Amino acid sequence: MLRFVESFDWWGSATNPNLGALGGPSQLKYTFTDPFSGFRAAPGRYGGNAGAMNIIISQPTLTKQLDAQPQWAATFAFQPHNAFGLSGWGNGIFARLDASTAPGVPVLSVVIDNAGYMRFYTGGNGGTNRGTLIATAPWLFALDVWAAVDITVDIPGRRLECWVNDVQQLVVVGIVWAHGPAVYPDTWAWTWWPAGGNNNRGYVVDDFGLADGQGPLNNGRLGPCRAVLVLPNSDATEPQWTRHATAGGGAFLAPPTADYQCIDDANPSIGYPDGDQSYIETAMAGAIDLFGVPGPNCFGRNLGLAANACLKAPGVPAPVDLICRADPTIATVTQIGGSVPAILGAKYATQQRVSESSILRPGQVWTDGEIGNAWWGLRCPGPGFPRVTQFFLEKLTSTRVQPFDCGQIGSYSF
Repeated sequence: MLRFVESFDWWGSATNPNLGALGGPSQLKYTFTDPFSGFRAAPGRYGGNAGAMNIIISQPTLTKQLDAQPQWAATFAFQPHNAFGLSGWGNGIFARLDASTAPGVPVLSVVIDNAGYMRFYTGGNGGTNRGTLIATAPWLFALDVWAAVDITVDIPGRRLECWVNDVQQLVVVGIVWAHGPAVYPDTWAWTWWPAGGNNNRGYVVDDFGLADGQGPLNNGRLGPCRAVLVLPNSDATEPQWTRHATAGGGAFLAPPTADYQCIDDANPSIGYPDGDQSYIETAMAGAIDLFGVPGPNCFGRNLGLAANACLKAPGVPAPVDLICRADPTIATVTQIGGSVPAILGAKYATQQRVSESSILRPGQVWTDGEIGNAWWGLRCPGPGFPRVTQFFLEKLTSTRVQPFDCGQIGSYSF
């Protein structure tokens, strides 16, 4: 089951002037620990407006906690990177699988070493003590060259696999996990704990997807993927939320005329998400705002679609439903996952819900035609007074050569 999607395209940069009110680039799509200066926006794998995460300073950590599962599969684009033109490699832990029931001792730590190889450890403390070496993958990574990485873990099966560019590099069985075969991980972490003073030599990561072993879809290795950001570009229905925007020198030179303009946050010159510079809010239970989106480029089989909202609750805590009207001719909306909480307080938090299969064709993957034809948005189930500064979709699409359906003009092989 696909659990999490990250394109790294939805936040602008670490120098965003609004981030003080947002709580860092993670905004609780992850939980992050200082130093915040360790996180950077960087050119993405596919150029253009794509983003990536460049961790170049020792000990920052982004964690995403879900629920404990015996099997996990992660896919991401990866490149070792030297910051500031420094010579030499890093040599540090860059990712972990943790169990919240056994804090401080990782189930799995992933290292890029100073020779360009990926190493896997269990135990230790996730930092200065890496624990017990499980294995080293034979693939030699190159500085500043993208590679597609898949890591699968089976805790009770005592098994680990690593694939690079869709070629299997490593299979290890009979692993003695630090906590045994009955403690299951629930948290993925991006971090940087280098050895030997190489803290300014880090890595860049992009196109991240995380799945577990549940369900009929995405219950194993995902393979090479691309995560694509999709921003709203129109109001689909008469808005029921109230829009607010700062005019003059901020997000708009004149007041916006549509709600989507307050939550697309597509202007990188002011930093995005833009916090209280533009947002929509409501106190009316049942209020709905739906938005149109452009039809995404069709280049592969979609593995899943994530809806995201960056929101807060200035008053009492308030839930928000992320919804889809899959057929605009029928006034039926479908909630995507459970309600997301708008956290009480001054800082925004980005929350995500994932849909693996088409609403119109249950059990079948989303096509790009269905995504572009549907209306997407927000519902306030009440009570409370939620405020949303950004709403967006992220689709996770396979880049493997395989037949796929665009949903508009037939089936093609990528």
